[in-house]
Amino acid sequence: MESSPFLSLVIPSLNGSARLARLLPRLRSVLAREGGGEVIIVDDGSDAVHRAALAALTGAALTGASLAGEVSLTGVGGVNEPGQAAAGVAGEPGPRVRLVMMPRRTGQIGATLAGVAAARGELVVTLDDDGAHPPEVIPRLRRRLEEVPGCALVYGVPRRKARGIRGLGTRLNSLLFHLFLGLPWSIPVGSFRMIRRELLVKALNRPVAFPYLSAMLLQFRPVTAAVRYGDAGGSREIGGSASSYTLRRLLRVYGSLFLYWGPLRSLGRVLRPPRRNLPRLMVLGGGSSQLGILARARREGFSVVLADQAENPPGRGLADYFVRASTFDPRAVSRAARALRVSAIVAAGSDQPVYTAALASRELGLPCALSPGTALMVTNKFHMKERFRNAGIPTVPWAVLGEDPERWDQEGLARLAPPWVVKPLDSQGQRGIAIVHDRRELLEHRPRALAFSREKAILVEEYYPSREVTLSGWVSREGDPPEIWAITDRITFPPDPAGGQGLGVCLAHRYPSCFARDREEEIGVITGKITRAFGLGGVPLYFQFLLGDEGVRVNEIACRLGGAYEDISLPPVTGVDVLGRQLGWFQTALGLPRQEEPVLPQGAFCAVPLIFARPGRVVRYRGEEELLKLPGVEACRFLLPAGTVIAPRSNSTQRIAFAVLRGSSRREVNLLVDRLFETLRAENSRGENLLIDTRGDIQVHSGV
Repeated sequence: MESSPFLSLVIPSLNGSARLARLLPRLRSVLAREGGGEVIIVDDGSDAVHRAALAALTGAALTGASLAGEVSLTGVGGVNEPGQAAAGVAGEPGPRVRLVMMPRRTGQIGATLAGVAAARGELVVTLDDDGAHPPEVIPRLRRRLEEVPGCALVYGVPRRKARGIRGLGTRLNSLLFHLFLGLPWSIPVGSFRMIRRELLVKALNRPVAFPYLSAMLLQFRPVTAAVRYGDAGGSREIGGSASSYTLRRLLRVYGSLFLYWGPLRSLGRVLRPPRRNLPRLMVLGGGSSQLGILARARREGFSVVLADQAENPPGRGLADYFVRASTFDPRAVSRAARALRVSAIVAAGSDQPVYTAALASRELGLPCALSPGTALMVTNKFHMKERFRNAGIPTVPWAVLGEDPERWDQEGLARLAPPWVVKPLDSQGQRGIAIVHDRRELLEHRPRALAFSREKAILVEEYYPSREVTLSGWVSREGDPPEIWAITDRITFPPDPAGGQGLGVCLAHRYPSCFARDREEEIGVITGKITRAFGLGGVPLYFQFLLGDEGVRVNEIACRLGGAYEDISLPPVTGVDVLGRQLGWFQTALGLPRQEEPVLPQGAFCAVPLIFARPGRVVRYRGEEELLKLPGVEACRFLLPAGTVIAPRSNSTQRIAFAVLRGSSRREVNLLVDRLFETLRAENSRGENLLIDTRGDIQVHSGV
């Protein structure tokens, strides 16, 4: 698995594509000698020509809309997940190059802060794009950092002092930091520096009135050193303005430093109370399906608040703050979000929290792509089916039945041919779903369905013999055509005629779809019709379709990332950074920079086995670590702790493990599926493996 880069080189730039084209080969050479790392270019509102040049230089893809100020992430990823190859410059092998796009011009101060917030290295270096800070000095900065005991910050200082406005600013800032922030007199400050990650994280997390990176670092009185290097004047590149600082701007910045970091800082805090630099993002739910977005949000520079009703959910350790609140309770979520002053609320991997997020966001005035009304339509099957009917979207015949069985025929049951499928209106994961064959069975099952619902009515559909596929995608704005990422087979356990083991319980996802051959175009047309009918924009799409003899039928839709670990499975096979797309919407809405990186496809096929077990008590697990060492195994994880008593299967929440397997051919994936079920074990006290072997359902052989 790929570890975090040791070095992050952060370069703010304004209209500097030509300078960067000359600088990047030098940076790549240095990083290669230093053991690898990443280069982060922060574009601070360059004109369209330079943005396009930077996109070509870094491998990012910008659309026409992007050049006008909004970044499209089509074909672009934000983070290479474990097992993915890092992208080099212009497609060459080498260090990862990331492009951070500022939504508007913020100046060098703001652009630098955005870059270091995005950095993942153990050591972070900031330098200018004009060659004034030679990359070849970086190894010397590192040696100095390691030589001085306890050192956390090293400045690169040219022996020849800068002149003019730039030199005056350096001398004024150094004087203030010497007098009031404990900087040694022998060390002048500058924008060429190396920072240990621990110090940087402390600086970014402490609220400040006026954000200025050197001041934010020096407030902790770190051990600081300097490295002197040769003539800076002759090394400066040509290709843009040498400095955007004027005397007026310099005095304004220095005045702010004097007020907020100098002798008047107490007054400054009254005039402008300190504020946190990291925006707070509340994630609803900390289960296995939310681990990816929790980790990614922190890497994107958010301070993460986790809301979950469990006392110790799996994702708790990935959050900066934890609140115990049901993700089905908008009032509890609103109270917690208000108390913690969150900037936005996001739901992923689960349906009902989408509605909670929309309600809480509306109450608090936070950005949300869905209105409460639209969120209700995509999370409540009654409102969803009503919109299907009114918009002419194909679905199976259905009726919503209330509390009085005497009225069921009037409510539509008489028009439905048995057998029937019974569903709660506002649940997921196949909870409370069953096939019934007559009114007696319907009456018997009704309480079980309502046990998973907050409603008093149930949904009843005609059973439609079919295969299932899911569509994952995105729609940028209301009225835009949807972007289809993948159509995937949703392989389910055979229906239980007695209804005892649930209906539609998924045992695997498989890409590309075998079931949808020759039907992709029809599915795409229906998807566009759905997004227009529901007025969707700025949301992920997760639609389920039934493919039977009578044609394509829409089962249900959701506006969230899928719960079958699509954030792990899709990037390597589609080249789409699905988490970056969803978080990018919030970054744009909050006026934050969006990060752009290529995600290099690493195989055209994948399978996601969702593994269940026979009834019994699990005492030990085996095989997970061995499987994770294999090429093509993107993820493998047990979901339930040892000691869990496994009940008979009734819904999707009872899965015991999952894996994400990818390959360049179906044969490669088939071999990994074999290896998975030969290696993975969940044993009872007698050493018997309780896992259900479903490889025959998952594998695809030639001609199938």
